[in-house]
Amino acid sequence: MNRNMIYNDETARGLDLPPFLIINPSYKEMNIMTAKSLSLSRHESQEAPLCKCGCGQLNTTKKGYIYGHKKYGPDKLCLCGCREVVAPGKSYRSGHWRRGRPQSAEHIAKRIAPIIGRTYSAEHRKNLSISHIGLPSGMKGKHHTEEAKRKNSEANMGKIISADTRRKISKALKGRRHSEETKRKIGEGNTGNVHSKEARLKNAIAHMKPRTDGYCDVWSDSSFRDDTRGSACQSCGLTNMASIHITGVKLSLHHTNGKKNCIPDDIQTLCSRCHTIADWELRKDNIKN
Repeated sequence: MNRNMIYNDETARGLDLPPFLIINPSYKEMNIMTAKSLSLSRHESQEAPLCKCGCGQLNTTKKGYIYGHKKYGPDKLCLCGCREVVAPGKSYRSGHWRRGRPQSAEHIAKRIAPIIGRTYSAEHRKNLSISHIGLPSGMKGKHHTEEAKRKNSEANMGKIISADTRRKISKALKGRRHSEETKRKIGEGNTGNVHSKEARLKNAIAHMKPRTDGYCDVWSDSSFRDDTRGSACQSCGLTNMASIHITGVKLSLHHTNGKKNCIPDDIQTLCSRCHTIADWELRKDNIKN
């Protein structure tokens, strides 16, 4: 029998087991097993080193860098402060390197010189339109500052839109209606606003259309007529509501010095009956003269 194999009956009796052979390893084998267990425990206790690029990730490879980290390192953020990741080997995102830096008038002129007078073909414009379908506007969620609003107002002040541009805008907006929410917001925004006489005059001038029936051009603006119309007939005292209830029409306006004179002082508020009488008397005076 091998000297490393000892028949141990007493151990078997103490464990209530049948007699068996206990194999006792030699000292050499025990030393090998101990060395292996120690090396295994040492390997498990030590954590994997970090990547030398500074990304903070554990490096499980035998090399000092994780694959792809040696050349460029971890993801870097744009230096303009936008907090966006830049491409490998770059410090700024495309177009971000001039952010926050004032540009001289000469530099701006050089940049826009190649663009002035440039026209795109119909196919190119169509492709641009198709590529932007479904994308949100660049100004979505943003608001112009008061200084930007003032600059836009000054830049567009006195600008006259051509008839061709007006026709294109009208064609683009044809059939488009405001939603109920938009109407509500517009109503809430205009609640309590009272236009000054100067604003009403500018509005009337903006809506003027050339007249060919003898009246002045401002007579085409309905808001001007509504502002000029009084609440009762200046001849018989019939109110506007009573005129609508009795005759079915509102109080009318009478030009005392001819149709061309649209000064509010020369316009009277009359009911339909008094207006007919005033026109007959005015014609009779013209015939006599």
